[in-house]
Amino acid sequence: MSDEETLVKVSIIPEDQVSSGIVNRLENTIGSIFPEQERGKEWDGTISFTDPGVEEELLAILNGVVDSSRISTDPRDRMLKSTGKSSLEIASLRNGEVPRIVDAVVSPDYDEVEPLLRVMRINGIKGIVSGGLTGVTGGFRRAGCRWLVSIDTSRMKRFVPGDGYAIAGPGLTGAELEGFASSIGYTIGNFPESFHNSTLGGWISTGASGQESNFYGDIEDMVLGATLFRSDGTIKDILSPRDSSGIKAKHLALMSEGRNGVIGDSIIRLRRPPARRLYSSSFFRDFSAGIRFLSVQDKFPAIARLSDPVETAYLLELSADPGAKKVLNAFLKVRGMKYPGSLMVMVDNGHRTWKRIKGAANTGARIARKWEENRYGRPEIGNWLWKKGLTPDTMETSCVWADAEDLYSKSVKTFNEGIEALGIHGLIMAHISHLYRAGPAIYFTFILSTPEPVAHLANIRDLLEKQFLSCGGSITHHHGIGTFFRQYVGKEKQAMAKLMEDPVLGDCE
Repeated sequence: MSDEETLVKVSIIPEDQVSSGIVNRLENTIGSIFPEQERGKEWDGTISFTDPGVEEELLAILNGVVDSSRISTDPRDRMLKSTGKSSLEIASLRNGEVPRIVDAVVSPDYDEVEPLLRVMRINGIKGIVSGGLTGVTGGFRRAGCRWLVSIDTSRMKRFVPGDGYAIAGPGLTGAELEGFASSIGYTIGNFPESFHNSTLGGWISTGASGQESNFYGDIEDMVLGATLFRSDGTIKDILSPRDSSGIKAKHLALMSEGRNGVIGDSIIRLRRPPARRLYSSSFFRDFSAGIRFLSVQDKFPAIARLSDPVETAYLLELSADPGAKKVLNAFLKVRGMKYPGSLMVMVDNGHRTWKRIKGAANTGARIARKWEENRYGRPEIGNWLWKKGLTPDTMETSCVWADAEDLYSKSVKTFNEGIEALGIHGLIMAHISHLYRAGPAIYFTFILSTPEPVAHLANIRDLLEKQFLSCGGSITHHHGIGTFFRQYVGKEKQAMAKLMEDPVLGDCE
């Protein structure tokens, strides 16, 4: 380890990709809610930190099993592999609070993973698995480790097509995986907002769910089998459509968050893409009216995204010109509704699920097409908010239909009472985007304007999570548990999870 301290600067938030038109509208919208004098200090998205250095003994051990060209000790690379994209992590970094930085980043080939894990176990080296680095639950945080290594899956990108399935590597991003499937006339069908950056391994390990889950299912419906590398050996599922011979590698891999082993190739179901896409949109009087409509349906479109009035107004502000908003306002007024109402955008694959929605104002295809055009842009808008000194965040849950209205209204009330008690300003909005016959997933987005983002964010998140649970909601629907939500998991369930962990990939203490 070097005796000299090296100051390093690295960009945590990438350059804005949002268009100048959207930026101008954001300025106007946010400015009316959070005047500039109430916001935190503007930030360029970079942080400075002191490189803790790397011990030569560790490098000698790693070099004995992985080619040195695949071992990085670059401090910027190590820093970026030591943090996720959760708002708590970003807020901490903006405050100058640097996490425990990994000592090395190792990018093994397939045949090096198991030997690497075995050597790490023998020498007391802890590891965290990294893919697209889009996690929002603090899953990269480790404390008390002497040596901590990031196992990067970016070299593991195999794609071998079969008849109705493909064998695919964990390092493939959503865009890469869908590109391979599309080239042979198929689709995977998983389209999360992080589609361009998140990886197949990340999807499996967090229990991901894409925007078209109503049609294609969640990630557990897409995975037929998996390979799981562990420090005590490799578990590999056979290639079959279904196997009832006990616990499988895919069961250990799903929702394991990189703790039960390093996910290798998985057997992924392929689907034929729809021959056509049908777009439509409707406005309900309010969010509750939309929930009541959805709760009695037996079938759902591939996408049926219902936004509450706050999110509806926000979406219209970003996507519609003043003339269009004026026409929409007049149209809703004729239908006996107040602008903006509660917008639902729908996209059907193959045929139209609902020809006309009784009690709603049906507004055609344009709004839904515009939403699809911008559907991966939310993270970029979040980056812009961070740089403006605001603190954005998201939390999601799922519940049965009978609890949905109560959970939504009480969560909004909890948020507003929480920021009032803290003496800060904030905004909360919500949408429903994953539908099941038993109930929906409700996704909340909120923004805080606060001089103490870490403390206030932690306070609000805790209030919301406890409110979800008190209303019968799940801890999370598709983000995973990580470090931040583990406190809400029952002790028995935590103990069971601990039994399945690979010692190399668990906590240090």
